[in-house]
Amino acid sequence: MRHVQWLLWLGICWAGKAQAQTPSVDQHQNYIHNDTALYDFFGKLQKTDSNVVRILHIGDSHLQAGFFPGEARKALQQTFGNAGRGFVFPYHLMKTNGPDGYRWHNTGYWRDVNLLGTGVRAGSIAEDIPVGLGGYTLYSQSSAAALEFTFTGAAAAGETIRSAVLLTGGAAADTLDIPYRHVTLPRGVAALQPIQTDSLADFRYDSVSFSTPSRSFEISWKGKGAAKTPLEFYGAVLYSGEPGILYNATGVNSARFKEYNESWLFFRQLSYAKADLIIISLGTNEGMGRVDLTELKEDIDRLVTRIHTAAPGSALLFTLPGDVMLRRYRTVTRKTSKGPRRYRSSVLVHDPYIAAVRDAMTAYCREHGLAYWDMYRVMGGAGSFSRWRSRGLAASDGVHYTVKGYEMQGGLMAAAIKKAYGHFLLRQGK
Repeated sequence: MRHVQWLLWLGICWAGKAQAQTPSVDQHQNYIHNDTALYDFFGKLQKTDSNVVRILHIGDSHLQAGFFPGEARKALQQTFGNAGRGFVFPYHLMKTNGPDGYRWHNTGYWRDVNLLGTGVRAGSIAEDIPVGLGGYTLYSQSSAAALEFTFTGAAAAGETIRSAVLLTGGAAADTLDIPYRHVTLPRGVAALQPIQTDSLADFRYDSVSFSTPSRSFEISWKGKGAAKTPLEFYGAVLYSGEPGILYNATGVNSARFKEYNESWLFFRQLSYAKADLIIISLGTNEGMGRVDLTELKEDIDRLVTRIHTAAPGSALLFTLPGDVMLRRYRTVTRKTSKGPRRYRSSVLVHDPYIAAVRDAMTAYCREHGLAYWDMYRVMGGAGSFSRWRSRGLAASDGVHYTVKGYEMQGGLMAAAIKKAYGHFLLRQGK
């Protein structure tokens, strides 16, 4: 197979390069703990020469911007093959941040809801809009609603689409139906076929196939008028038509375990995603203040239990939160020519709570035999955020990272996965 012979060599060279360039990284900590929990997944990786292996990466704001999972996706696809861009969503239509490399354009008026229920007024129609796999839902009651997707920029160089899976619901479940007279697609469309209709959840999961590689597509719903039931769009999954890794990444700013647990449609759609590996990157927001560790453990256990129920064939990999700093404010009195004046200033201090969250997640993974990657230790442990910041890898807010920092995380995690896969191959005698 194309990657087996040089995989270990690649991992060793990447690790040596990273250590030489990033003294803040503890390469001895950059490995997957309990990696035997991923052996079923690694068995599937052996067949990426001819099959599509699906990864779903869920989390918070560290994922939503796309830099962390984007780098991991590129690194893994470089080794195992590129099966497509994976999950895409019109984040910028909601005036929030999202991944580079593509744009959406809309016709009609669209609104949004997310896992946190941000901006949802009591008694509004948004209260009844469910949130799907991506943690966000766009909805519209326009009579000529449409969405158009296009790959753009250097970040999407060479990216093409041979098929797309559309996740829609609400009134869209009625209009997206055979013969699909309400769906508009570009020239070259070979087929539009329903994969699955979930009548209980009132959403559709439809596949669009293109006879030639495409970089754009449009979907529209016409003749709906002022429908009482709005159209709902949960996102799309893009395939290249080639075997390899399909890396789906979804993140929601400020999300915690609790918010994912409260989204019933997330788990309904998860059962159709058929992910071979689910990576969970949560915990930072729980560690931004005093945390009830008993409640945190219950939230983690509930999420894991519901994932196992919805996707029993999926392997799980936790990424533990990195170091964090908290902003503390103080009032300072200074003497001036006009007398004393009071100023409000702020300073970043070490967050003592994030280590407790990391420890609780570590204990849970060990107790239940789950694989995990310890970003907290990889980046240097307590106080490491300030060191990353001094090297241009972390942001001034004490929580997030720069583009370079996020890309480094993605590369480090992918290298750890490759290293664990190399160990698997050695134990298999390959």
